[in-house]
Amino acid sequence: MGRLTFFILVAILCRFLPCDAGRYAVIVGCNKGGRSVAPLKYAENDAREFADILQTLGGFQPINVRTLSSCDSARLGRNLLAIDSLMRLDKDPGSLFLFYYSGHADAANLFLGNERYPLSKVHGYFDSCAASIKIGIFDACYSGIVTTLKGGKQTQPFYFQDPKTVEGQVIIASSAASEAAQESQTLKGSIFSHHWFNALRGSADISGSKQVTVNQAYQYAYRKTLETTALISGEIQHPVYKFDIHGQGDIVLTSLSKLSSCLVFDGTCEGKFLVLSEDYIDVFADFSKKSLTESAIALRPGTYRIINALGRNISTHSFSLKQGETYRMDAGLLDQTPPSISRIKGPTEGPAPTLKNEGSPLSAHSFGFGSCGMFLINDNGGSLVKPGLNYINSWFANTSMDLFLDFQLIFPEINPGLLFGFDYFFGEQRGPLFAGMALGPHYFRKAGPEFRDRSAVAFLCHAGYTVDISRQMQFRFQIPYELYVGTKFAQVIGLELQCMFFGQYRDVKVLHL
Repeated sequence: MGRLTFFILVAILCRFLPCDAGRYAVIVGCNKGGRSVAPLKYAENDAREFADILQTLGGFQPINVRTLSSCDSARLGRNLLAIDSLMRLDKDPGSLFLFYYSGHADAANLFLGNERYPLSKVHGYFDSCAASIKIGIFDACYSGIVTTLKGGKQTQPFYFQDPKTVEGQVIIASSAASEAAQESQTLKGSIFSHHWFNALRGSADISGSKQVTVNQAYQYAYRKTLETTALISGEIQHPVYKFDIHGQGDIVLTSLSKLSSCLVFDGTCEGKFLVLSEDYIDVFADFSKKSLTESAIALRPGTYRIINALGRNISTHSFSLKQGETYRMDAGLLDQTPPSISRIKGPTEGPAPTLKNEGSPLSAHSFGFGSCGMFLINDNGGSLVKPGLNYINSWFANTSMDLFLDFQLIFPEINPGLLFGFDYFFGEQRGPLFAGMALGPHYFRKAGPEFRDRSAVAFLCHAGYTVDISRQMQFRFQIPYELYVGTKFAQVIGLELQCMFFGQYRDVKVLHL
């Protein structure tokens, strides 16, 4: 009786829901693929994010969307059958079914934990399900195999007008059959899915129609995936597609005209735009815009930053978005910023800004030389003024912190020391003020009549100020305090001047406008 009541209610809902009720989806994310592969970090988050986009922007009713995280084969099979039952009750001639998978895969299977779900079953479901239009999106290593299993071939992109006259299948894979799909700690997700989601939020709407079609989203995600993978790893990932469509129509996936809260760029805005979180970490839009057209980006309530690049001019703007609000952006709100918005620079000229990966440890390097005047106080109360030289190597741990290795020589007798520590930079974009601590061994050949031929452990704390001289050179002024502890002890306070040189990036994960 309960099951009969359920199907009656479903039939009533399918009869009275608006036309968008003819859209159905099964969204699968699985971080774990068994012992043979390393766990992913973001596949399940990608699935949840895509499901949210489909329901808020794509006209997919919540009852018609099944989001599965870490599911097994039986659970996936049950949900596919349940969605097919809903589609058969609907009997909408223009119904659309979308299947999305993010996780591990090989040439024959989707990896669901320790289980394997054959791709042949997915193709069989596409052939038999009741929807007129079937869209499959596979974000996994070697997922391009799904575009060739049935002998299809890649042809030119698809453009349609009337969805009621469209029937067939569209298959999109995040990588070619021989390629590995890539995740990014910088983007906090799969590279392809990240750009696919940004496309659907509005970055792919280059015409300003406030609609994003399958073709527009694919073209945008393809271009940005190539660009990002080339920058991050040098191993370029090529998304692929296959379609078998009959009729004329345009498969619109998201409509930005239905947004309850959004950012609208008016006709005065032009150039390249990034829409970022307040801390510059999360990227919500990345697109180019011509003047005299409007572009809309779907955003949740929150605080955001906009970066605009027009030629070599860089401008920024910060704003807060409330629930149900449309924030209109015009060129007059942009504040021009010096091109050195990021102080983590490479040796060659290039477009700015460059955003450094927050989570990439020891990702960029600088080195430099310093001179110092040290006021030495030994344990008997005696004091001496000593000159010194430094050679420093520094690595960028994240956007606020450096790790450094400092080799010291105190004269006139050569008293060597080695310090390993960190500096913390205050303010946005690695502000000029910094403070740090360090620890290391030191040897005194002669540092006063009572302090010679001694080994000691040095404890350092210092604070200072930086001045950028060029894209590759920086001066640092700092006041160090050092305590040497051994069989004797001494204290040092002084003044240091350092000249630092920035080297090329080493494994930096960056986003370029």
